[in-house]
Formats: sequence, C-alpha cells, structure tokens
Amino acid sequence: MPKMNIPLPSPTYPIPRGVIPPWAGFVTAFVDLLADRFEWSATAWGPGPTSVVIDHGTIWAPPNVNDGWRDVRKIFAAEWPSAHLRPQIAVKYGIAPVGHNTQRAYSFSINDPSVLCIKGVSGQIAHDTPLIHPSALGGKLKTDAGGFTRVPLWSVNTRLVNQISVRTLVCEADLAKTSYALVGYNYAMAGHYGIESMSDADWHALFARESNQTTQSKAPPHNA
Repeated sequence: MPKMNIPLPSPTYPIPRGVIPPWAGFVTAFVDLLADRFEWSATAWGPGPTSVVIDHGTIWAPPNVNDGWRDVRKIFAAEWPSAHLRPQIAVKYGIAPVGHNTQRAYSFSINDPSVLCIKGVSGQIAHDTPLIHPSALGGKLKTDAGGFTRVPLWSVNTRLVNQISVRTLVCEADLAKTSYALVGYNYAMAGHYGIESMSDADWHALFARESNQTTQSKAPPHNA
C-alpha cells in the first residue's frame, strides 16, 4: 500500500462546524435523553486517538412523543462532508435509555439493530470490565400482552471513561459546552468501532477506502 500523509491535528487549525477535519477518518454520534428534550453530538475521530466535536444540538421535544424521535433518525442518517473523504454517515451511533424514557428508547432501538442502547455502570459492578461490553441480560421492552421482549443493551464502564486519554479539540467555542455524557459516550462508540486497536496500517487503509478520490466499494468497518 502506498504511504499516505495524514495531516496532523492542530489546536489552531480552523475546523468548520459540521465538517470532518483532514486528520479524521470516521464519525460517531450519540443522543442523550432528558426529561424534556434530546441532547446530541457528532464527533470525528483520528489517530492518537484524537477527537473533535464537529456538531451538536438540542431537539426541543420530550422523548415521550414521536416528533423528537424523527429528528433523532435524521441525525443518525446525516452525511458529514470533508475535503478528503466521501460524505460519511456515523459508523456507530447510540442512545442512553434513562428513567421513564427507557421504554421509548428500547422501542426505537429494537427496530434498528444499528442503534446501540447504552447504560453507564460504575463502582464494583464495573470492576475489571472493558470500556464497552454487552449487558448479560439486556433491556426489557414491555409488550401489549403484559410480557416483555429482550433488547440488546451495552454497558459502558464510566470509571474508564473518566480516565480517557483522548486528545479532544473543539471547532467552535460553543461546542466546548457539550455535556460530559455526550463526550464520554461518543468515546464508547469509537471504542465499539475498535479505535483503541487500530494500527497505522488500519488508519491508512480506512483513509484509502473512504477517499473521495476513489470509487472502490466500501469494505466492512474495522470492528463491525
């Protein structure tokens, strides 16, 4: 494979909002459910690992109505442009089912296997567990018949999230206000994709595969 020059990230390099910077190779997206709204962010990832929040926002609709969920689907289906890659859809995206919104989150995710339902774990239960791993029992989606259906659920070790060693940049001042949960869970999404085990060769292969200068078909993700 010919050697590729991947631009190094710079804190002073102007990163337009909504655009993948030249050193990044993929995007993750995460939506946090709150009582009266959805908070979301999209993060671009490059070697290091290094990340930058390229966009974020608020969906002003309570999670117990359908309107907000339609907007969530639009975020997960969004194509993020760049100067060096084909338009990129997030390789991993997830939601955090919380409290009385849990059932709506399970219902949303069970109809789309690509959506990762994430639950943070800490304390003794998180001891010696990886950053992100499948929950042994999963979630319980209630059925009309009074029973329940198991929903795939992923546990995130929040102790490890607290220790993340990712160089995080910001592209605009207001993007620095994104919540800790969004930053940490996007890191978990990148971890699920396999970022921690990606070698230089993996990064070069990804850049070559997704380059906007090639028409070759997409290969599977690094850690599908």
